[in-house]
Order: sequence, then C-alpha cells, then structure tokens
Amino acid sequence: MAGNSWNKKNYLDGSKMKKVKKIGTVTQYVSNVIHFSSQYGRENSIGYSMTNLVGEPNLLNQYGDYTQAAVLRTYGIWWLTAPSAPKVIDSQRTSYAGQDFVDLWFETPVYPSNIAFYETYHPGAVYEVYACNITDKDSNKKENIRWECLYSCSEMSAINQFRIFKQNLKSCSFPTALLRVVFRHKHLDYYPEIDAIQLVGITSDSHDGTDIDELYNGLQKLGISKADEGTSDLESISIEGAGSNGGFDILPAEVIQLIFQHLTVVELCQVASVCHLFKKHCYDSLLYGQLNIQPYWSKFNNSAMDSFSSRCRQLKHLCLAWCGNWGMITPDTFDRFIKKCGMNLERLQLNCCTFLSDENLQTIADTCTQLTELDFQACTQLTGVSFGCLSSLHCLQRLNLYRTNLTDNQACFLFKNFPELEHLNLGSVSGIQHFDVVMGSLGHYCKKLKSLDLWRAKTLTDIGLGSLANGCPELLELDIGWCSEVNRIEILVTKCRKLKKLYLTSNRTITDRDLEAIAANCQDLEQLDLLGMRYISPHSLERVLIKCKRLIFVDISFCEQITKAVVSNLEAQYQNVTIKKSFSHPS
Repeated sequence: MAGNSWNKKNYLDGSKMKKVKKIGTVTQYVSNVIHFSSQYGRENSIGYSMTNLVGEPNLLNQYGDYTQAAVLRTYGIWWLTAPSAPKVIDSQRTSYAGQDFVDLWFETPVYPSNIAFYETYHPGAVYEVYACNITDKDSNKKENIRWECLYSCSEMSAINQFRIFKQNLKSCSFPTALLRVVFRHKHLDYYPEIDAIQLVGITSDSHDGTDIDELYNGLQKLGISKADEGTSDLESISIEGAGSNGGFDILPAEVIQLIFQHLTVVELCQVASVCHLFKKHCYDSLLYGQLNIQPYWSKFNNSAMDSFSSRCRQLKHLCLAWCGNWGMITPDTFDRFIKKCGMNLERLQLNCCTFLSDENLQTIADTCTQLTELDFQACTQLTGVSFGCLSSLHCLQRLNLYRTNLTDNQACFLFKNFPELEHLNLGSVSGIQHFDVVMGSLGHYCKKLKSLDLWRAKTLTDIGLGSLANGCPELLELDIGWCSEVNRIEILVTKCRKLKKLYLTSNRTITDRDLEAIAANCQDLEQLDLLGMRYISPHSLERVLIKCKRLIFVDISFCEQITKAVVSNLEAQYQNVTIKKSFSHPS
C-alpha cells in the first residue's frame, strides 16, 4: 500500500479527545485501541495500524489509500480460498459472519445512542457493534461481564467513495466505555480503511433509564434460561403407545440422535429443558465431537464452560476464537476444561483469547497430545518463552502464531519437533530478530511445509529464502510481503515450482528478471501480489499472465510503470484474472 506522510495527532493517552456536552449528551472519538484481531500495519507503527482509529478524523472527505487510516489485514475471498485457509469447525451446525474485530475505549462512559464511521477506502466492512458493561479499565476482574449487541448489519454492500457511515444504536441497559466493532469484508473489492469513529451517548448522570446490572444474576449460559424439568407441554399430548414424551418414546435412540445432530449449540441447550428424554440425548457426548463457540463469544463465560465440560468427553475439534476476554473466562476455568475434555482434541483454535496464560500452554501440551492444529493468533499476552512446551506436540500440521511474542530460540526449538508441519503463520511476529536462522531450522526439519506467512519479517534475506526453498519444495503458498531485504525471487521459484499463491507486497527490489522467473517456473500460480514494484514493466507482467494460465488474481497497485491504460488493456485480454490497482489520491 502507498506511503503517505503522517500528520495525524496520536491521542494514545486520551487526554485530547474532543468532547461536546449538550444537556447530558457527549460526542467523543476513540480514546484508545485495546485489542484487535488483525491489521495491515506492523506492530508499534503508525502506518496502516489500528491505533489510527484514535482521535478525530484526519482524512475528511478524502477517498483513497492512506497510511493514516486503520486497515484490516485481509479482504475479499482471496485468503479464504488459499491453500492456508483452515476449515471452519462444525460448519454444518454453526457459522459466523464476523471476520475481524477491534475493541475500542472511550474516555467518558455513556449510554450510546449513535455511532459514525469515517470510512476512507472501500467502505462496507462494519458488521456489528457491541457494548460491554465496563466503565473502568481496572474492571478486568469485574463479575457478570456482559455484552449487548447495539447494531447488526443485515445486508452488506460495497461502496467506492468516502462516506460517514452513521447508525442509530439500540438502547443499552448500562453505561459503557468499551465497544467492540466486528467487521466482515469478504464481499469487498479491496482493503477497507477507516479514519475515525465517533460515538454519541448520554452520560449516566442524565440517563433516565434503569441500569439492570444489579438485577442481572450472572451471564445466561449462551442466553438460555433453564426451564423447570418435568413441566413440558409435551406431557399433555396423548399419542397411543407414545408414553409421556410426545411420541419420541417410540423412536429409536439412533433416530433421535440423528435429528439432534442438526441442532446448534444454543438449540441443544434449549431442547435439553423440554423433558428428561431430550436432556439425556442433548447431553450425549457424541453430539459434541465438534464445538464452535466463536458465534457466542459475547455470552460464553466461566459458567458456560464448566457446564459444557460434562458433555465434551469425546471432543475433537474446539473453536474458542474471540472468547473469554475481560475476565469472562479465567485461566483456571480453561485449565479445568482442557484437563477434563482435551485428551482427544485434534484441532484447537484460540485466536484472540487474551485470558490465556503461559501455564495454560503447558496444560495444552501435557493434555492434548493428539493435536494437529493450534491457533494462537493475536494472543499477545503470552510470553515468548512459553511456547517451548509445545514441542511435545509432534503431530502438529497447522500452527498460527500471528502477532505473538515467539522468539528466535523458541521457534527453532519448536520446528525441530514438528516434522509433520504443513501450514505455519509467522506474520507480524516481532519477537523473531533473525528470520534467516529460523528459516534454516524450518527448511531443515519441516520438509512437508505447504504454506508459510512471513508478513513483515523485516530481517528475512535471500539467505533465509534460499534455506526455505531448498528444504521445502512442496510449498504451495508464501507471503513475504514487506520483507524488504529479499532481492532474488528466482532463488525461490526455481525450487518451489508448485506455488499457487505468492505475495511479494511492497518489495521494492523486484525486477523484470524475477517476473520472468515466475512465469517460467510457476505454472500453477493462482494469486500474485506485486504491490509497490517500481521496476517491473508491462511486458514482464504480461509474460506472467500468458504463462501462468491458472492465475485468477494479481495486485499491481503502485507499480509505477503499470499505468491505468495498461491495466484496462490487460483486463480486456485476460478477463478471467482479477487485476487490482489501488491509489492514494482520487484521479
């Protein structure tokens, strides 16, 4: 993405937020970014980072790609169809449209009334807005944490112009200083960018409603209230030979199980309260071989996790993505659950679970010895040395460590013990200081590697790329975006000829020679990112389009020699290829 001079005030301490009070009404902008699932920018940087949401808008009425905006890591279908894309856990029963989120802090707690998003590039990603009953940053140990959904988009659309997306919010039963904005962007044509977020609300002093916090007796387990057992209306139904359970007594148990297999987790909780027979079936561990809790992140807490432990003795696939933050799940509760239900686990997705402790990783390593997939994306609270205990998981095939604190020594130690590893994400891992050394270990021990994300691996050079290419010829996907020290792509493509996805984003040293090597060796290539390549010519680009007949996506944004006229001509000739050409300024 383009480089633009930085001129936005960095209101990280919240001391300069604009506040306008009118009869109890407060208008304010983001004071602090607490947590987020992904970002285009690098850690501790201001370019394209989520911290750019802090403060008042800086790009009013400007549409284009600007470093001053907050930018998500992905968009469209391209990451979802790549070799690295994991299968959704329990997809037949459960699905969730949210793809990314950001937790935002506002200086003044309010009862929210409306919200405005200053969308500067490819608007349309805002999917949901949640409020949390937290008004103090020290409330992490507060009991009865709960979230309320104040806005949900029923129909997503894409727009190609600047807009201020204003929405009235549902009434909230408590004052809040913490919002979670959930994004969905698979329908968008390019990276969505947001400059600022404005929140309007009424202060608690002027609110004339009633805060029901004191009446709220703990979070409902997935929002379900227990019905009194033995009082179901089905008992009054008279069916000859049916018994007291409305005809289900005469059905074979296998048929009832087959029916219940199609129920979601919430529906199973509801049906369990109907009668004793249903409860018996709903608690059958065979129905909980796969469990995807991400759609219920706003309600899943310690109590819910404890209640599920009695049903999950045969659990193999578990997704707790986005769950448990702000004290909703404690490390001790998670530990108990894993020790009781984790012996058969094969897939465990814990992305963005900030409740995890270093000790939890040891419990996972000791208990879940059959794991083939492990996801710690954006678990930034875990220390770098804590990952060493995972070396005992010799069956691992998929490992996501995006935005973790993994160190050089721990990385090399882990890869030595992962001979079956096929998919690895080391994107934005700022704790690794010598990527060439890590690539040497990876190439030596992980011969089956198929996909590797090295997004912003700033110390990677041709030496590390060579070690990877020599040791991992089965690679299908590689992302070395913003790895500015890599100069010779032919080192890679002459050895890894099966590549389907190759992202070289913002590598300014790529030349026509590299594109010729790609065209000659990567006949199976489907996705190619050449954003920011100053020295590639239209001729070499067309050579790739001619030779790589399976190509369906190419990004040539900010390639100085590839003009709009060239793009138009190529689009007309290669209509099966989606060609992206971004810009910083309207033209």
